[in-house]
Amino acid sequence: MLGVAMATALGVTALAGPAAADDVVQWSSSNYLNNSQAGIALGNVAFTSASDTFAAWTLTAGVNYQPQVTRGTKGAPTTWPLDEATPTPSQTQLAMAKDGSTGFAVYKKSVGGVGKLFWSRWNGTSWSGGTELATSVNLATPPAVDIRRDGTFGVVVWKTSVNGTQAARFDGTTFTTPESLDASTTGGTLSAAVATGANRALVSWISTTAQLRSRAWTGNAWAPARDVSQNVGASTAGAGVVDLSADGTRAVAVWAMNTGAETARAAVGNGDTWATPTTLGTTVANIQDMDVALNADGSRAWAAWGYDTGAGGSVYLNRAQLESGNWSSPTLADGPKSIDTRPNPDVGISDSGLRATLAYRGKQDSANFVGYVQVLSQGAWRSGVSVGTFDGNPVSGFTRMALSPNGTLGSAVSVEQTGGQQVLARRAMTVLTAPDPPSAPVAEQLSTPFGNFVRLSWTPAEFIGNFDYPSFSVESDPPGPICTTDGSSCVVQGMTPGITYRFRAIASAYYGVSEPSPWSEPVTLPLPPGDPVSPGDTSLATPKVSKVTVKQGRAAKSMRKVRVRWTTTGPATSYQIRVSKPGGKKWKPWRTVTRPKAKLRLKRAKIYRIAVKAQTAQVTSPAKVVRFRVKR
Repeated sequence: MLGVAMATALGVTALAGPAAADDVVQWSSSNYLNNSQAGIALGNVAFTSASDTFAAWTLTAGVNYQPQVTRGTKGAPTTWPLDEATPTPSQTQLAMAKDGSTGFAVYKKSVGGVGKLFWSRWNGTSWSGGTELATSVNLATPPAVDIRRDGTFGVVVWKTSVNGTQAARFDGTTFTTPESLDASTTGGTLSAAVATGANRALVSWISTTAQLRSRAWTGNAWAPARDVSQNVGASTAGAGVVDLSADGTRAVAVWAMNTGAETARAAVGNGDTWATPTTLGTTVANIQDMDVALNADGSRAWAAWGYDTGAGGSVYLNRAQLESGNWSSPTLADGPKSIDTRPNPDVGISDSGLRATLAYRGKQDSANFVGYVQVLSQGAWRSGVSVGTFDGNPVSGFTRMALSPNGTLGSAVSVEQTGGQQVLARRAMTVLTAPDPPSAPVAEQLSTPFGNFVRLSWTPAEFIGNFDYPSFSVESDPPGPICTTDGSSCVVQGMTPGITYRFRAIASAYYGVSEPSPWSEPVTLPLPPGDPVSPGDTSLATPKVSKVTVKQGRAAKSMRKVRVRWTTTGPATSYQIRVSKPGGKKWKPWRTVTRPKAKLRLKRAKIYRIAVKAQTAQVTSPAKVVRFRVKR
């Protein structure tokens, strides 16, 4: 009739499915991204909004190394060699825009005995040939990269044997001239983080004095170097990693502090300054590797690190949470395992911080290695899921994981030994959950031959739960008229003229119900012509029968005259009244009167019920029912 759903239901339609909104984490079967190779050194992975997986890796064959990137799609995967094979580990790393339209990969190689850094650009369909970015590169330390979510800004940081720690910025097409950040030519881990929604970056490195230092790109310049570890309680640091909030104003760092034994430490940054470090857990013999991930607004983070108890001891994997500025005590994620197990954790976190993943290298038993992923969902970490197959080769199990912004889609890639050679095994993750809330409804008043109504329309959220398209319900304030639909608009009936309403929409799917949308702008149906009710006067605009009085008159044979009068909470245009048959069980038909009174003739000594309703042009009140016995 109006081209949209119309309803006056008084409640939300119940959907089939779980009674509670329980997330369901699904994993695809493991599949291979490339043909088996003599050797594979996995760098990192990226996951685009088209559900494409990009993996940067190095082909190792004897003494030769060749940088490669593999793209895994729903169809057959494709591999691009980025450069020629050389007798130098390339340590390939990549950074991709979320929509997969652009990105870059960097790698190191030796040219004429000189270490150099090269880069290759992804144009949306293929990779370019390698272009030299820097020379005199320290070949022992892998570069670090990151890119803004829209691909318009990125950064790479590396160490040189001549100019110390350097960085270059990516503008979506090419790199700027390298800039020196620190004179340190030696040291350990490099780390880079780019804000997902701003042209801000943070890089860190281990200095020649074994301190964790950082510099922030503020949008137009590099801020001065900061001592993140602040030399608190020790003189050396290692395994430092940093991350940034979406706007680049909040940061987090984790590292290992060495005092003969080692302690995990963390600090929170505000702008380019750092708070006093926090100790995470107790001192251990050796912290092996660390990672940290910070959510979009900087309020939540997860950190993970592997450690061992010394020669002949066991290996453990710990994790800790940052929430509202405070770190939790570490909890055990896996272990104990044999001393040859090196977890090398990779932490991912959603924009909200409510979902996270922890990918790591684990061990099934005393002989077999494999990659695992644990998933944080609804406040609890789930047991690890293996990415590849179990294998006794010590290269198996190195795993990297990439997440979608809301943490409900992702891809894990692991190195797997098979038939004496190595391949990249991938498993895709899908979280089935409640949809995100739709936009605030837009209200449009409609005048039809059937009366005045309001049509509401909204835009469904981009994320609808990774399941079938949801249905929607609308609720009102003040409570009253609602509508439900499988589309994105519906018509609301039963509104009282003169009352101001606002509405919000809720999406419902098999795996849960969304949070409500924002409220619509207020809407008020006009009053009928000549209606004295003032807009917004709720006491008068919804007339209800408040009191019914029954008086009995003279008897005439077996009948007696009965007068019925009633009062209402507001003016009505007419009234309906009906009376039951003797005994009060069955009703006679309704009849309409224009004044709040009626005369009846009823049998003496019988029990009756009388019902009265008040009416306006648009609404009829609930019936007021009274019960009485007629005198003899």
